[in-house]
Amino acid sequence: MLEDVDGTLWIGHETGSLTQLRAGKFTAVNLGNNWPGGVIWAMGTDADGVLWMVNKEGALLSMAGEKNGRPECWI
Repeated sequence: MLEDVDGTLWIGHETGSLTQLRAGKFTAVNLGNNWPGGVIWAMGTDADGVLWMVNKEGALLSMAGEKNGRPECWI
C-alpha cells in the first residue's frame, strides 16, 4: 500500500491487480496488457508524484496522468 501526495491510497494485490482509493471511492485500476502480472512487490512515487511499481520478476511500471478518469500505465 502507498499513499501519494494527493492522499490517494494505492493497494497492490497478490494477484498483480491494483486498487485506488480516492475520496472514499474504491476503483479497480485497469493495467491492461502493459502489466505482465505477478505480485506487486513494491510501490513508490518520484519527485513529480508519479506512481511507480515493480513486480517480483522485476517488471517496472510507471503510471503518469489519467485518461477518462483512470490512470494510464506503461512499462
